[in-house]
Amino acid sequence: MKDNKARLVKTEFITPHFLWVLFSILLFPACTSNIPEKIRQSPQSNVTPDEARQRAESFFGQMVRWGGEVIQIENKPDYTHIIILAKPLDKNGQPEDSKNHYGRFIAQIERFVEPSLYTPGREVTVTGQFIQITNKMIGEYPYRYPVVAVNTIYLWPLPVEPDPDYWYDPWYPWGPWYPWHHYPY
Repeated sequence: MKDNKARLVKTEFITPHFLWVLFSILLFPACTSNIPEKIRQSPQSNVTPDEARQRAESFFGQMVRWGGEVIQIENKPDYTHIIILAKPLDKNGQPEDSKNHYGRFIAQIERFVEPSLYTPGREVTVTGQFIQITNKMIGEYPYRYPVVAVNTIYLWPLPVEPDPDYWYDPWYPWGPWYPWHHYPY
C-alpha cells in the first residue's frame, strides 16, 4: 500500500500544465535571433549617409546604423574599407530590397576582412561612429564618402535558392492518380 502512494505522488507531478510549461521552455531557444543586438536596435539619430555627406559638420561623432550592398573592399595594412551602396533598413536592420538608396559610404574596420566573403552585391549592416568625409573618385567623378568607424558588422546570409530538380505536386493529395478516385472514362 505504501508503494502505491509513492507512485501516485511521483506521477501527479507530470500534469498537462507541467508538460505545457516544459514544451514552452524547450521551444523558447528556437525563437531567438542570431542577429547582433546592436544591429537590431535603431540608434537615436536617424541620419542617412546622404544627409551626412551633405551636412557633415552637423553629424560628426554621432552613432549610426547604416547598411546596403557591398560595392568594393579595400584591405589596407592596418584597416579595411568596405564601400557600400546605402539602402533603407527594415526594423531588424536588414537592407530592404528597393531601388531607393542613400548614396555611398565607407565602413572602416580596424582589422583584415576576407574579400571572398564580402563580395559585391552582398548585403551588410554596420553600426559605428560617423568620423569623417573622404574624397574619392568614381570613374572621373569626385565623390564625398561619409566614413563610419565600425563597432559591429553583420553580413546577411545569402537567400536560399529553390532546388530546380524538386517537383511540386499542385494537386496533392487530391489528384486523379489515387486509388479512391474513379472516373467514368
